Amino acid sequence: SKILKSTSLFIASAVIVTTANAQERSIVQLPDIIVTANRLATQASQVGNSVTVITSGDIEQKQGRILSDYLREIPGTHVVQSGTGQPASIFMRGTNANHTKVLYDGIEVKDPTSPSGAFDFSTISLEDIERIEVLRGPQSGAYGSDAIGGVINIISKKGTKTPRFIASLEAGSFGTFNQYAGVSGAKDKVNFSANIIHNRSTGSQTTPANILPAGQKRNSELADITTLSTNLGYEFSDVFNVQNTARFIQQDLAYTTDNFSSNPNPLRSMLDGKQIYTRSVANLALFEGKFKNAFGIAYSNYDRVGFNPNSPSTPPSEFKGDRVKLDWLGQFELLKGHNLSLGLEHTKDKIEDLVGAENTNMAAFAELQSQFYDRLYTALSVRHDKNEKFGHKTTYRFAPSFVIAETGTKLKGSVGTGFKAPALEQMYRNYPAFGFYGNPNLKPETSTGYDFGFEQRLFDKKLSFGFTYFKNRIQNLIDYNASFTSLANVARASTYGYESFVSVKPTKDITLKAEYTHTISENEKTGRALLRRPNNKASLTGTWQVTENANIFASMLYTGAWYDIARSGFPSNIKTKSYTTFNIGGTYDFGKGITAFARVENLFNKKYQEPLGFEKNGIGAYAGVKFAFDMPNIK
Repeated sequence: SKILKSTSLFIASAVIVTTANAQERSIVQLPDIIVTANRLATQASQVGNSVTVITSGDIEQKQGRILSDYLREIPGTHVVQSGTGQPASIFMRGTNANHTKVLYDGIEVKDPTSPSGAFDFSTISLEDIERIEVLRGPQSGAYGSDAIGGVINIISKKGTKTPRFIASLEAGSFGTFNQYAGVSGAKDKVNFSANIIHNRSTGSQTTPANILPAGQKRNSELADITTLSTNLGYEFSDVFNVQNTARFIQQDLAYTTDNFSSNPNPLRSMLDGKQIYTRSVANLALFEGKFKNAFGIAYSNYDRVGFNPNSPSTPPSEFKGDRVKLDWLGQFELLKGHNLSLGLEHTKDKIEDLVGAENTNMAAFAELQSQFYDRLYTALSVRHDKNEKFGHKTTYRFAPSFVIAETGTKLKGSVGTGFKAPALEQMYRNYPAFGFYGNPNLKPETSTGYDFGFEQRLFDKKLSFGFTYFKNRIQNLIDYNASFTSLANVARASTYGYESFVSVKPTKDITLKAEYTHTISENEKTGRALLRRPNNKASLTGTWQVTENANIFASMLYTGAWYDIARSGFPSNIKTKSYTTFNIGGTYDFGKGITAFARVENLFNKKYQEPLGFEKNGIGAYAGVKFAFDMPNIK
């Protein structure tokens, strides 16, 4: 207890004195270039949208392992996961879990077999990720379907320097054992990166003990994820090169499900899931590099098989589907300071299991990015989608920013429309045993939203603060019909609120940051709050470079109360309790390529459920070592 009290005082002091480097770099000291906002590499000061950038340095410093865990502290987002390894959903600015577009190296990784088309963030390991850009607000004018709440763009590491070998081992609480090995580099005209990642946890217990029938033991959850990834490129000439990326994910889960009496089953259900993402892109520069072209072909495949040993007579459930996408992006300078981007896309989604459904979408878009007098920067995009199932849809986005360099002030804003095409599962998956059927006549969900705000930097960027107000109105939301026998476009919703931050760098070795997000999300027909979206969220984060070789980080995350549904499904609109968690960790570089790292999560052992009926892990300690060595010269 004395050790815990001493550690508690230390972390409290660390939070107050040394908080936030990773997110400070992502928003306050913005990287020079942002790619996702305008599909064109753009200086951060010229971007009107709200963007958070997470670099590989941020991930390594905070020892991020899984994408869903890292996104919890991002402004305007809320992550919900019913257990270790279980599907993780993100609610961005109060929109639904399937309203965020997710890209991995340009691949649309939405799961066509998911009941709502939402992406599962729990399957993305972070060791091989170079950069993540989180773009908030309606973005269908540039990215098409799904981008009502925003876009998350995941970019993998690419070999650029002397070939290196990197490996790491980590072990800790809840049966955690993680391993990573990767090699990357560049030689002459070739760049390469190849990685293998294995994350395993066997000891989490998410089922609350008080809901178990008398005499039934509490199961531990198992999550085992293996990832193989490559990123290979070849430069044929100064104007033509190709880049190929691929990612394979094997997911094995064992978890507690519920039976029809709403009691947890005694035996764990099992899931065997496989995911494949791959994309090849050819880049061609014409007219002395003034007209840049990118021709891409992407393929993604999902195959999930589930088995419930509590019902041995029930055959395993299988969900299998894929997506093929062809795309072209052309960019050229019309006049100095005025760049035009044009694009074409052809996408085909298919479910290959018992449903056997498919859908094709064709799209064309244009974006004009302009600057005036080195102060006013604008981005205007228009996109038209032609969908095989629901017809035509035109969307737009306009995002200006105004920079006053003399005072370190940036005024920013955006307005745009979004839409979410109905998922194939929603249209064609039937459950006749329960009297429930898909609805092939569903229409897209649509939205109109805007935001505006400012960012201010003072004292040579040692003090920074900002504020952004946002609002989004969504129509034709897909929900259960009145008889609960199918789905229909029956709901409307509005979300609004604001995001704010303050960052201070009192010394060159210490960085502190505080962020706060306030969100109101409500069903316009019933007037009730949307489920699983907290009104308030705040974080304190920070780092201290103690010596040249040692650094520590500390973070606090406060999540306010929200409305939820009981684990059994009924009743609904139950108000939950707020919670606060603390993390602390650090690294020490021994030199010669050897680094040790350790962290403690949920330091004060806070007991809470999120979502309702699923307990989160208590205090956990983790430690490991990383090796990084240059490889012998490759002839």
